[in-house]
Amino acid sequence: MIDARTLLLSEQIHRSNGNHATADLMREAACAITDLRMTLAEIKRSTYLRHAQDLAETALADGKHWTDKT
Repeated sequence: MIDARTLLLSEQIHRSNGNHATADLMREAACAITDLRMTLAEIKRSTYLRHAQDLAETALADGKHWTDKT
């Protein structure tokens, strides 16, 4: 699997060889991968937060405190 770091290294090589158009594409791809990873991390965090909130609301509806073990 190609990651953003690999693409940035490839960009440097292409740019040093004078292939600026290819280098620009490599940089754009690296930025897109980074943006996607950040978005997925945000989705994961919000999913965990929603799940925790659902558990807390369920426990409150059942008359239990979230620290109760029973």
